Amino acid sequence: MKQDSPDILIRPALEAEQKPLEALQLRSSLENEGDRAFLMANPDVIQLPLQQIRDGLVFVAELNGTVVGFVALKVYAPRKMELEGLFIEPGHWRLGIGRRLVAHAIQVSRAQGARTMIVFANPHADGFYRRVGFIKEGEISVESQTAIVMSLDLRRR
Repeated sequence: MKQDSPDILIRPALEAEQKPLEALQLRSSLENEGDRAFLMANPDVIQLPLQQIRDGLVFVAELNGTVVGFVALKVYAPRKMELEGLFIEPGHWRLGIGRRLVAHAIQVSRAQGARTMIVFANPHADGFYRRVGFIKEGEISVESQTAIVMSLDLRRR
């Protein structure tokens, strides 16, 4: 059952949180059985560039003072932002945290003049991204699998 979590604070990530956020990303990613073998063999693919944090493009979700998720954005092209990463602590899934982080990412992207947001979604996350308004544009091969290319028109939401 999905619940909204009103005690969530979303704030910019701090430089000192880089490694803990990478660890969160790994924990979250390892929960997907389809990614597990690849990640165990290639743990170095989990990277959150410090510059991305410095540029103000990474935001964390805190629940009662504890970081439980984050979203990372990237300028993809003029007027287009990429939702490059969205990771929630496995024990905090289905509490509305991901939805809140996406909403924050949309606000930030609009404030920076973006008209479109894209995501290269893991196939197991397809349903989530559709529920928050993304539409499928196609597929692309990345690292260990096929990713679903999805977009969101920021002018219509």
